[in-house]
Amino acid sequence: MALFPLTRILRKTTNHSQLVLSLLLQFSTQSYSLSTPKLFSFTSAFHQTFSKQSRLSHFTSHFSALRSFPTRIVTDPFAFSPPSTHARDPREQILLDSIKRVAHFDSETQAMASLDEAGVEADVNLVYSVIWALREEWRLAFLAFKLGERQGSLDEKVSELMVWVLGNCNKFNIGWCLIRDMYKSSFSTRRAMLVMIDR
Repeated sequence: MALFPLTRILRKTTNHSQLVLSLLLQFSTQSYSLSTPKLFSFTSAFHQTFSKQSRLSHFTSHFSALRSFPTRIVTDPFAFSPPSTHARDPREQILLDSIKRVAHFDSETQAMASLDEAGVEADVNLVYSVIWALREEWRLAFLAFKLGERQGSLDEKVSELMVWVLGNCNKFNIGWCLIRDMYKSSFSTRRAMLVMIDR
């Protein structure tokens, strides 16, 4: 008598093995519970858990429409893009070479004085490009940032990129000091703080 509904269910399902296994486990746990006193054991817990998982997978297999939704690719909200390469500034290579040359000076003031002597006028886009090019070497990128600060060529975008570089290089103390300076300069610090927290 119980065999007729079972065969009808088997015809309707697409995944017979999961259903048969879940039904067998269900019948075995029911017959086990009828023949023995109600004792909770490891095996019965296993059968109950496995049976529930089988029923759940059986349930979701019928709703294949749920799988047809397009997957959404989540991008990193704190990722920074490289500067546009369609018009590379010729001053960029000069500034990169100058920064690499002064990187081994004993003090930051000596390095900055030497960079000032190089006579490169840095605008916001140039500072961003140089920091991006030096993003793996935080000290050199920070020299470019300081040069931009000296020449009044900083904006939120450049400051956020520098915070990102410092966070990626685990220089959190300097990064938080930079965020404080951004706040004092009336820059928006929201994204910079989120970038630092995310690191």
